[in-house]
Amino acid sequence: MKTAVRLLALAGLMALGYWMWTLAHPNPRKVIWRRLERLAQLASFSTNEGQLAKLADVQRIGGFFSDQVVVNVGAPGAETHSFNDRDDLIQSMQAARMAVTSLQAKFLGPKIEVDPGKTEAIVGVVLTADVGGEKDAWVLDLKIEMKKIDGDWLITRVETVE
Repeated sequence: MKTAVRLLALAGLMALGYWMWTLAHPNPRKVIWRRLERLAQLASFSTNEGQLAKLADVQRIGGFFSDQVVVNVGAPGAETHSFNDRDDLIQSMQAARMAVTSLQAKFLGPKIEVDPGKTEAIVGVVLTADVGGEKDAWVLDLKIEMKKIDGDWLITRVETVE
């Protein structure tokens, strides 16, 4: 009986140790995917969302990008937009958010490649965006480069894949 109790206690300690290890050292792919899902949530808004809430969300979105982010994206049938730092990107997002009545964004089918040092990643993902007033959803195939900076996975480069 004592042996069974000791084995059960040992198994419980091992499970607790494993759980604590996964909290301290999460899988980078899962962390990256959760960040991208959160980014899509923040980018999405409905017609009844107030202007201040929209602006606050844009500021939060800025925290997902590095200071020197490079963005080169073009929607189908539209010109390519380029940004070379986070401030320019935020200003453009604020203007776009005020011009559009609603937006529902989602990232689909991520292919996440993390470097052996677990400090850089390349993400291939499809962005779908239902833009208020538009007949068809936008579908963009994106390549996103990310770096782990001060403990957070930040986007350093985004480009549309043809």
